Amino acid sequence: MDLAFECAPVTGSQIDHADYVRPADIQFYAELGQLARYCDDSILELIKGRLDSCQHASYTNSLPSIDKFLLRFNRNVTIIESSNETKLLMQTNHLVETFIKHKSWRNKWKLIVIMPSMEDGEPREPEQAAVEVMRSIKHLYEALPHRTVLVVVRSSSLQIWQDASNAHRACATLLEPWKLYEKFNSVSVWDQVEKICEMHFQSSLFTVQILPLMSDASLPFISGSSQ
Repeated sequence: MDLAFECAPVTGSQIDHADYVRPADIQFYAELGQLARYCDDSILELIKGRLDSCQHASYTNSLPSIDKFLLRFNRNVTIIESSNETKLLMQTNHLVETFIKHKSWRNKWKLIVIMPSMEDGEPREPEQAAVEVMRSIKHLYEALPHRTVLVVVRSSSLQIWQDASNAHRACATLLEPWKLYEKFNSVSVWDQVEKICEMHFQSSLFTVQILPLMSDASLPFISGSSQ
């Protein structure tokens, strides 16, 4: 985290454009998606098959996270509390309603990170996770079109889910419904989402950045796991 302060300082006047937003410019931060949540249990408890609600927002964790990075540059960042809704569109609706309650939110830069899992959608072609991500992007573009940076973690790879489902008893239980979603997370659908965003959801004050952070993701072998 301390390495962030080794970046060269920005000099000159600041350009009010999505391409020039700095960490210190972010006034609001929010997260969406099931992968933005975690289980508050030790590895030993998970191996035994014990797990809690797994609905803890990542910004409540003591480990390094995006909100803590932003706070090092701007102590006045407002962290928008996540919804406990399980589906992405419902989470997005809650987020928009919460933003509207804050004064001057339109004139302040907002960073919204979407970290979807397959279960943010439904195991059906028209409602799969990537399609639901597209619907959420469209809703955010219509409701928060000014000074919004939207980052989406592309989760088109299935390898991490295959690894996790065999990691230990708790994961096997939690990911049992995963088999229903296997064929609804194709690379081609995510490619289409990226192209649509490039064509229709980019402006000087609104940008969507889809990052392939999980394209080659996998989990290491855990002692005590089922494999």
